Amino acid sequence: MNDRRRDDYADALADLSVRILTVKKFYLFPKFASYARFARRATTLGQMRGLCKKVRLSYGHTIGGLEEAHVVRADGTIDMETTWVYQASLTKVWKMSQTIRWLI
Repeated sequence: MNDRRRDDYADALADLSVRILTVKKFYLFPKFASYARFARRATTLGQMRGLCKKVRLSYGHTIGGLEEAHVVRADGTIDMETTWVYQASLTKVWKMSQTIRWLI
């Protein structure tokens, strides 16, 4: 298994777990933080494919899921720049979680 690719994936998961806090999905922070820890300790491609499956299942619902979340400022307005950064992090993890990527 490629350690660099594994570490990049773990870093992306850790980054997403922090960004999840900005969209106030507090219940998902521990889940993605534990996924990042698991990715750092994984030693086989099978473990990584299993983790990718769990990560993709965590994206969940099409309505009210992670994709529809946005960052709201204290005054009630939407912070679009931070929301775009969150969406980019979300997309990066989604693409890196494709199990076909971990076959070789």
